[in-house]
Amino acid sequence: MYTLAAAILCTLLLGGLRLDLARSVGLSDAEALFVAYGFHPQAAYVDYPGLIGWFSRALAPEPWTVHVATTAAATALPWLGVLAARAGGATRDQALRVYFPLALLPALSIGSFAFSPDLLLCYFWLCALGSVSLALRRPATSFVGLLAAVFAGVSAALACLSKPSGWLLALALALCCLGRVERQRFRTIAPWAALGMFAILVTPLVTYGWAHGVGLRLGPELSLQHAALVLFRPLLSATPPFLIAGGLAAKNLYDRSRQGSVERALWLQLLVPLLPMAVLAIASSAEADWLTPTYLVLSLGIARLPPLRRSLTAACLVVGGGVALLGWCWLRTSLPVVTGQWLGGYDATLDASNDYFAWSSGKQLLEDAVAAARERTGQTPIIVGPHWSVCAQAEVALAGQVHVGCDTSERDDYDDWSDPSQWSRAQTLLFVTDSRFHPVPPESFYGREAVSVHRAAVERFGQVVRELSVSEFDLDEGTASEPRPHDAVTRAR
Repeated sequence: MYTLAAAILCTLLLGGLRLDLARSVGLSDAEALFVAYGFHPQAAYVDYPGLIGWFSRALAPEPWTVHVATTAAATALPWLGVLAARAGGATRDQALRVYFPLALLPALSIGSFAFSPDLLLCYFWLCALGSVSLALRRPATSFVGLLAAVFAGVSAALACLSKPSGWLLALALALCCLGRVERQRFRTIAPWAALGMFAILVTPLVTYGWAHGVGLRLGPELSLQHAALVLFRPLLSATPPFLIAGGLAAKNLYDRSRQGSVERALWLQLLVPLLPMAVLAIASSAEADWLTPTYLVLSLGIARLPPLRRSLTAACLVVGGGVALLGWCWLRTSLPVVTGQWLGGYDATLDASNDYFAWSSGKQLLEDAVAAARERTGQTPIIVGPHWSVCAQAEVALAGQVHVGCDTSERDDYDDWSDPSQWSRAQTLLFVTDSRFHPVPPESFYGREAVSVHRAAVERFGQVVRELSVSEFDLDEGTASEPRPHDAVTRAR
């Protein structure tokens, strides 16, 4: 009873913190790109499969709407883990233990409300774990076993459509069926039905990848130092108490992996993705969160452990709750400035949390610039940015109603969405940038001279943390008016 009450209280507290952030912050640069996917339906994008784009189309491109949806999903995720543990045969009290690592593990706590493929991957990975556990506990010929097997296949397919690491989940599930006892299930329809559903759902993604190639961008630096940083960063973020508890859960799964089908399945789900994901993380330099599936499996493994020592349990709860509160304070208070002063001075360019506030003023700035260009020329301008982060934020700010291109040498999704040859024919180009890329707005762009510059400054903690600018470049300068810079200051609260 006390465990259930604590889980409910934790749900209310974390949900409240996330809702408060949902009404206070905008979209991060990565979130803006995922929302922009919704304006360009595809089976896959440069770095991710297309399922996140389908979800973004179902949500309005307003930060509040997006974050309310992800708040609800992130707050409910630990309870899905409890259900998965119950499906694996855990008692109610044992299953409730699973709630706390999934809710309070730093990698999954306050920041998990972000709109990203990782949130989808966590849901489908847990669904697959619970479904395969239930299927293995039921007779191969039972109807419940059939439904559980089919749902496991569907969950694995949706994980593949969420993130490339989902294919490692599918591989681990396939290996679960090759055990001496489990091979007998191939005499029934259950594994074949699961395989059929999996094949049907991933066919569009496989077809798209066959036609366009698989996007895997290798990192520019492949050194021992880089490998150590990539591999140990997620371990460090997990914090020592959770690492100790995870180590105990991993040892217990290994010891029991030959005692039953469910234990063997969980052990394979832990072991099979680990090495390939570590290698991909080092090679691509894009998977700093490569341990996330491991966290999910180890969290379910807690249900199969004897109760942890009280001191370790208390340490996990205190550290997990403290990190969640710290994340909220970092976005809602002046803690970044105070911390920066302790370390020798606050540098806004090093504080990624400013991304959540920069485009509160950028939206109005862009809307005014587009309206002014339409009034002056009678045509809708084309927006161009220097980096995918700026381009995505600009496209979301304008709700996908204005064509956006990206002027960068690195390949990104905007190479497929915008043809630079169209820019030369546009009556007006609006070049939008910020102080991370251009301390001073450019005076010329593709042979055109700037006819007007609109600026906005974002202020946090009583100081300017970022400056935005929109420069107008007309094809026919005779239609342009004299430059009239429009300066604004937005205070992020």
